[in-house]
Amino acid sequence: MNEKLNLVINEIEPNHNKPIDKSIKQKDVNISMSEDDVKISLNKNKYVSELIFQYNTLNYQKYAHLELLAIDKLCGGGKKLYLGFKNKADKVKFIQSYKYNNLYEILTNEYVKPYFDIDYKKEDEHKTDDDVKKILNAFITEFNKFFKLPITSNNLYVYAKRDDETNKIKSIHIVVSGFQTTKAQLKECVKEINKQRKKNSFKKLVGGLDGTVYNKRKLFSLPHQRKLGKTEYFDWFYCFDNDESKYGEEAIYHYLINDVKNCVFNSYYDNPQ
Repeated sequence: MNEKLNLVINEIEPNHNKPIDKSIKQKDVNISMSEDDVKISLNKNKYVSELIFQYNTLNYQKYAHLELLAIDKLCGGGKKLYLGFKNKADKVKFIQSYKYNNLYEILTNEYVKPYFDIDYKKEDEHKTDDDVKKILNAFITEFNKFFKLPITSNNLYVYAKRDDETNKIKSIHIVVSGFQTTKAQLKECVKEINKQRKKNSFKKLVGGLDGTVYNKRKLFSLPHQRKLGKTEYFDWFYCFDNDESKYGEEAIYHYLINDVKNCVFNSYYDNPQ
């Protein structure tokens, strides 16, 4: 087996006895690797059932029987490879073995755990830890205005991406565990928040929420992941007293958005409180 293929396999099934050097830029590693190398290594992975090179409106139903994830293609440009798993257990094991890479959940279901995406594209918009803590505390109150069953900090699983230079927060992902709702209701909720204009509104505090993440088959970056060629990872954001106990190995069963087994349906208020 050639040297660069060994390198790809180590990226996909890393040696856990050696610490992962997050300073290595993935784009530097991938320059010497072909898409065929990646295909061979993924096909050898014991958890991956099927490697899918195209997944779109024309063929998505063909793969409805599989659990799906996506990774960035080496050619860049936002193109993806899609990974199919026979069952949830294999998907979970693959995610756990694939930290510090570029892995995405494909949001295939209409019924999902409530999830929210907050991005700050300009450097002067990036948030301090104290800013984000204020946002998360206000988020609980805001969510409870729109949905009939109230949540607490116990339900929030929050991971954030920091700017390499300033260490400030540039992106926040929030997943509400224990409940399920529809993408349509989440999209309506975000639409209403983004329309807020009062000085003391949640919109003024947070700056706005991304409403495009509720479109069909969108991708959502997972904890401990980054975009291809980037060095900024999503990692857990600690805000509440109980976060230390939440963010262990079992957290994966709470932040996967498609997985709604045992989640209670939470109805959206037609007229938010």
